[in-house]
Amino acid sequence: MLNKLLILIILFSLFTDFYSCTGFVIKSETGVVLCKNLDWDFADGYVIVNQRGEQKTAIVNENRIPLRWKAKYGSVTFNQFGYGLPLGGMNEKGLVMEELSYFLTSCPDKENIPALNEFQLIQYVLDNFRNVEEAVGAIKEINISRLMFRLHYILTDAEGKSAVIEFHKSGVSVYTGKDLPVEALSNNSYSECLDYSFKFKAFGGERDLPKGNQNCERFVIAGALADLYTGDIDITEYGFGILDKVRMSDTQWSIVYNPAAMTISFRTVENGGEEINFSEFNFGDGKILFKDINKQERFSELTIENNNILIENIFEKLAGKKHIKLEQAEELKTSISRLFPE
Repeated sequence: MLNKLLILIILFSLFTDFYSCTGFVIKSETGVVLCKNLDWDFADGYVIVNQRGEQKTAIVNENRIPLRWKAKYGSVTFNQFGYGLPLGGMNEKGLVMEELSYFLTSCPDKENIPALNEFQLIQYVLDNFRNVEEAVGAIKEINISRLMFRLHYILTDAEGKSAVIEFHKSGVSVYTGKDLPVEALSNNSYSECLDYSFKFKAFGGERDLPKGNQNCERFVIAGALADLYTGDIDITEYGFGILDKVRMSDTQWSIVYNPAAMTISFRTVENGGEEINFSEFNFGDGKILFKDINKQERFSELTIENNNILIENIFEKLAGKKHIKLEQAEELKTSISRLFPE
């Protein structure tokens, strides 16, 4: 038993070294931002403008019933695996949701309840809910059928309410309100990082801020610096400053969502930075728009050919790096391609 536990701990430490992301929320009297670093092997991705009214069907494992829904709200999402499977985004009501890897996620087993996968959960939430309260209420009843990766999630909204969501075999853990004293997330469980934070002066302990970049260290640094925001400088720039502090050697994207201003600012390794303003888009005209996240270019209409280019490229890389098996990559490419509306 001890040997198995030791192996699990070693595997977890190796996993978190390779899949390290950081997310956090900054609040002021005038607004709120959610900030996220994507730290991972690949920079590929599209920024996609999703329309209201689109009919959606989940991709799930063979023994699960796929959830079906119609989008109530438009959104802007950051997609690496193709249309319909975002890593994060914000909808036109100012609800923001982002994912981070969490190796110990274990989804509840609900065989007879319609399910959706770990990335479509983000699109489902953005499609259907105006704020964190609505989203949390629905997520508690959600059935997740994991396709590829183990994740947990951080959300915020234009009202300044935030939440962290984690799935376990026994159900869903929701941290919000007084249960979310530090509005940050990395790649260990929220409760583990919160317990660790109490060792530091910023959270009532005796230690100075950590100088390392392990998961709970980044959680403490991000949470402490977010709490120090005074409004003296632009909140988006302050967010990018913290993202730089918790940056890893493999940081690919840095994103700051501002639901009060209805803007998203982002920087990538290959793209110095851009700002997206929701006022530029018509979420009801039926046109799904996209741009390459790594290029300074205008949005254009997404076609099935453009979508398939992203899918082919990323799944070739995933299989090449052995993140997934080649046979699984081929199956997923076909399934994800079918998500694009005809």
